[in-house]
This record gives sequence, structure tokens and C-alpha cells, in this order.
Amino acid sequence: MGQGPAKSRRDGVSTKMADVHLPTDEDQEWLLDQLSALIERQGAATFLNAPILEPTEEHSPDHWTFVGIDGNTCRFGAAKHNLGDPESIVGVMCHEVAHAYRAFHDLNEPDSTLEEELTDLTTVYLGFGLITTNSSLLYRTSGDLWSTSYSLKASGYLSPPTMSFLLAIQALCRGMSSSRIRHISGALERTQKACFRASIKAKGGVAGGEELLSKLGIGEADRVRGSDATPAADVGELDDEDDDEQGEDEEEELFNLGKNTFRVRRSRAVRYALVGGFGGFIVGTIAVAVGAPGFALPGCPLVFALLGAAMGVGIRVDYCSAAIDVALERADRLDVATEIE
Repeated sequence: MGQGPAKSRRDGVSTKMADVHLPTDEDQEWLLDQLSALIERQGAATFLNAPILEPTEEHSPDHWTFVGIDGNTCRFGAAKHNLGDPESIVGVMCHEVAHAYRAFHDLNEPDSTLEEELTDLTTVYLGFGLITTNSSLLYRTSGDLWSTSYSLKASGYLSPPTMSFLLAIQALCRGMSSSRIRHISGALERTQKACFRASIKAKGGVAGGEELLSKLGIGEADRVRGSDATPAADVGELDDEDDDEQGEDEEEELFNLGKNTFRVRRSRAVRYALVGGFGGFIVGTIAVAVGAPGFALPGCPLVFALLGAAMGVGIRVDYCSAAIDVALERADRLDVATEIE
């Protein structure tokens, strides 16, 4: 198993508008080659039939991680500070179990980066792909009327589009019904869901499994698929509820093309304070002109600004994180240009 083509598969995504949710063509080939090699070594049964674990109490009732192999015993533990974050720790758990699997079956690669990437790939082979795909990028918000906070966590060594692609390949190879694929899609994070659906569509939809099985070297004798297989009455295409209406050949450049984006909620407190302060200045100026005490000029803007801020705090607006990044980048470039002039 050689080093893959991309400099970093966490960042490697296509730059075409139609393929923005997919790994690059080169990376897709590398991923399929590595998956084929793993299946050749370990067999297709696990890849096709192991239950796909979901982030539910049924599949992950405890919060633990792999800490090593002692003889023939795999030992697991958990850091206390991680116990309050079950979503992240379960994803790490799956990655570490895949490490244990690779170590036990002597699959380890000497290159540490390559080994970590192949460990992520192995999580999909073992049926952990839904959980590890979600944990590759987790965005959460919390707060109340007066304040909002958000967190963004990324784990693993393969990007969300790459993990979503692998999960889609497994779904198609298993012959999943369109309803089962929708179920898997619905359990994914928003970004990963878009990538998963794009991969399903790019590989021919629910009818694309046969070609993938052949490409992965899975022969007819190994194609004994379990409960995920498509019933004869349920063969159909996924709807395009999340698809853009852009033409496939269009390559319009967008500011957030290929970026992992999420919502950032911000209040209107500053904006309302500025508007209130300006309005207060006008009122104070008029008041002093008609005979009000002089302190009305500085006092009115202050009072109106505070009132505006109090009103704006309760008004929340969602922004695209990528748009904020672009705005900051443009501001930095403007500052540099001003300094040069």
C-alpha cells in the first residue's frame, strides 16, 4: 500500500462546482485501491455485512477508547474530561478499535500518516463509518436569548468528503435500498450529508453497486449481502431534494467552494448601538439648539446607544462561516493596501 496522491486528504476536494462535495478523482482512485487491498486481505464479508453502527444508546452505551493490546486482550479506557462529550469520544473509540484490528491482523503500515489514513478507511470497512464520518467534523451551538456560543471539532485523518465517499461506496456495494440510504443520510451531519448524497449520485445511485463490486474485486461468491440489500420492490433513485440546479459542466467560482461551512449566529447589538448612537447625536444636537442643557449632547447618544444595544442583543442573525472568513481576509488585504499607499 503506497502513499496516496494528495498532499493532504483532509483538505483534498474537487474544485469543480458539480463535484465540490467529492474527493478529487485521484483521491477517489486511491481510496478504492486501498479499500480493494483491504478486502482482498481480510475478505468481503465484514465490509458487506457488519452492522453499520449509529450514534445511539443501542450501539454505544459506554464512553471508552482503545489504550493498547495486552497479549490477546484489547484494553480500553477513557479520559474523565472526555466523558461529557459522547459524540467525539465515540468517534475516537471507533478509530482506536480500527487501530486494534489492524494491529491484531498485522496490517500496520510503517508510515504513521498513511497508517492513520488507512485506519480511518478501516473504520468504514468494519461498519463504524457513519459514526467516524460524523465525527470528522462536528459543529454545535448553544445559548439563550442573550448569548450564543458554538464549537467546531474535527477528528480523524481523512476529510469529511473523503469519509462520506467511503461510506457511500459501502452503501452501494451492500445494495442498500433508496429508503435505507435516506436513513443513513438523515443520520449524518449537514456537511457530511451533502457529501454522502453527492457521492451516491456520482457513482450511479442505488444501481451503481455492481460496477463498484467488480472494481473492488468482490466476486459473485463473496456477494452474500445481508439485510441492507435492496428488495426487488424498492429499487429506485434518490430524490434531488438537496441537489443544486447548477449544470454539471458549470465551473463558477464561489467564495466558499470546497470549504467546510457552518452557521455562526451573531447578535445585532453592535449595529443597533451604532444606529442608536447616531440617532441620539441628532436628537442631542437639536435639543441643545432649542435650549436644553449642554450635557444633552453627549448624553443622548450614550443613552440611545445603550438602548439600541439592548434591543440588538435579542436579535440573532445566522452567517456563513466561510463568508466571515472571506470578509476578514478582504479586510486584511485592504489594511495592507492602505499601508503600502
